[in-house]
Amino acid sequence: MPENIDTIRSFLAAWSRMDAEELAGYFTEAGCYHNMPLDPVAGRENVRDFIAAFLDTWTATDWEIVNIVAAGSVVIAERVDRIRAGLVDQLRQLRGDGATIAAYGAAAKGSTLLNYMGIGTDLVDFVVDRNVHKQGRLMPGVHIPVRDTSALLEEQPDYVLMLAWNFKDEILSQQAEYRRRGGKFIVPIPNPEIL
Repeated sequence: MPENIDTIRSFLAAWSRMDAEELAGYFTEAGCYHNMPLDPVAGRENVRDFIAAFLDTWTATDWEIVNIVAAGSVVIAERVDRIRAGLVDQLRQLRGDGATIAAYGAAAKGSTLLNYMGIGTDLVDFVVDRNVHKQGRLMPGVHIPVRDTSALLEEQPDYVLMLAWNFKDEILSQQAEYRRRGGKFIVPIPNPEIL
């Protein structure tokens, strides 16, 4: 097995220790870290800061390597991230404070996040989606009802968990009126952030 694959395996295993300095130590001064779909981060100090920002909201992590390939100095690893983020604690805190919470996006990745994190109807009242074929149904596994996006203005929940985070800018633009009325979005990836 090429040495650089061993290095990447070691790097991924090191994430369980959640030490940004140790993780940044795997990079040269000009090294580049590309955690897709996010933009690449170049330079050891920038990589350290990027990793530290991730780790700020995590309580534990475990990555399982599914596939790993190398060509020259480039290594690509397909992995399953098992992250225990502060997202659930944040939702529980908001709910405990009396906030109402909905979610946006009934896509597979959103369903995966909800099921993996154990987020159900105790934390999220409903999910909205523009796709009429998803409306009137339930999110798989967690059984949260899916409604039309107009429900955000009708119900005006305090917060909306963005399950389609890769369309963040588009969703924020579409939901300008909801936000103008005081509604806030929670973007869970890469770190929970309230907008």
